[in-house]
Amino acid sequence: MSGFTAVDLSRMPAPVVVQAPDFEVILQERKDKLAELWPPIAEYLNLEAEPAVKIQETGAYRELMHYARVNSAARAVMLAFAQSSDLDQLAALFGVTRMSGETDARFRARVNIAPDAYPGAGPAAGIIYHAMSADIRVKDVGLARIQYRGDITVSILSTEGDGSPSPEVLTAVRQRLLRDDIRLMTDTISVMAATLTPYSISVKLRIPRGPDPAIVRGAAETALAAYSSARHRVGGKIYLSALQAEAYTANVEQVIVLSPGADILTEIPHAPRATSITVTTEVIGE
Repeated sequence: MSGFTAVDLSRMPAPVVVQAPDFEVILQERKDKLAELWPPIAEYLNLEAEPAVKIQETGAYRELMHYARVNSAARAVMLAFAQSSDLDQLAALFGVTRMSGETDARFRARVNIAPDAYPGAGPAAGIIYHAMSADIRVKDVGLARIQYRGDITVSILSTEGDGSPSPEVLTAVRQRLLRDDIRLMTDTISVMAATLTPYSISVKLRIPRGPDPAIVRGAAETALAAYSSARHRVGGKIYLSALQAEAYTANVEQVIVLSPGADILTEIPHAPRATSITVTTEVIGE
């Protein structure tokens, strides 16, 4: 989503309440405590077949499972980690319900900006929230405001096809944004399709003798596809350095980016779209 800066949940620090206990540490602590309470048993606690050791191992495992349950319960009430029905329950606190077919990731993104859709809470994120809530096929939203005027252009990117929204999607967004209980009376809102900026990705991988080139190419293609998909956003940016980093999979000595020839830095209402991904390999040292 473009046009404002929301809280990036993926970059928030790990919550202190979620712990990562180690089985061996727990087991050793239990052995130490047992030896403290009953010193004669200490010399037997290093024997794997000793019944007392098995009892402590069982207890340590059960304790580890308890930690996991507590961690899961803690994550269930955090927007960044809640999933499935836990996320539905959390979203209800914001007055938001899941749309039919909506994934956790998309639903989480809407809930994150839902407070901005409250009256007077800031129009940018509010407009994006309502546009996303208009139709499940809305993938991304870009906003552009004409300075000194109340004209706002809302650019829509779709999940369908190449990203161009259908007339039905644009109509759904337009009708929702123009509702009397949503539209800001001082703004003139127009809804349009995002303008796609096509580009192709072509990289050459230099690899040593030994690894299967097909496997190396496949890993690079998968990584590049994931990157280009994540950057298929209104106002998205494609960086050559990032393409190199994504293609540096296992057993790759060097990545040469052949296309695009420069960073693609789109601005609203444009959105970059990869039309093809080509990965070739060159075995070095032959």
